[in-house]
Amino acid sequence: MLEVLGAQAILDLPPLFGKTHNLINMSRLKFFEARDAELGEGDAAPEPLLGLDRVMYYEIKPICNPRTHKKVRELWVE
Repeated sequence: MLEVLGAQAILDLPPLFGKTHNLINMSRLKFFEARDAELGEGDAAPEPLLGLDRVMYYEIKPICNPRTHKKVRELWVE
């Protein structure tokens, strides 16, 4: 964070964010919570599994609680 202007903060965003506006309302900010060690590294790519036919694949579990935004379900899995 670079500066606080009343209820807003100016963030020091990396170039990766492109033209994202860096002025944000303080109520939108959250405290950092460290990732649970049981879930592994946050930036590590998932490792593929090796099947019985010696073909590598990824196992994907269904999404349990899809988000509804403006009466439209997002990430809905049937």
